[in-house]
Amino acid sequence: MSDLCLSKYENYFLLHIIKNNEIWADYLIDQLNNSSISSKEYTGAGVYIDFEIDEKNTFLKKANVPLFFEADAIAPDRSDAVFFLLYTKESTDKKSRIIHFLEIAIAGANYDEKEVYSWLVANHGEYKT
Repeated sequence: MSDLCLSKYENYFLLHIIKNNEIWADYLIDQLNNSSISSKEYTGAGVYIDFEIDEKNTFLKKANVPLFFEADAIAPDRSDAVFFLLYTKESTDKKSRIIHFLEIAIAGANYDEKEVYSWLVANHGEYKT
């Protein structure tokens, strides 16, 4: 089990993806609740977060799960955009897909999760968990 965890901002970014993909909300929440973070990589223009899923405890097996779930945000001055992509991969039982990793990328040169969070809150408000 990894000691890595999501920051307040990364949690909010995942909620933004879930809200943007409401028909998959239960599936995404179940997957995330049964996952741990295996690694994080900050690239300067974003972050990659790898997940490990405990498939034995994941109850929702669904067909036709998308390869990725997406959401985005544009800075108020339209100078930058942020893309949130939650990727899936084939499950070990080959009957469904499981969450694999989260990519948060900013189109500008410097990734600042606090600034991205501020953009989202300004445009979408606070999400309730």
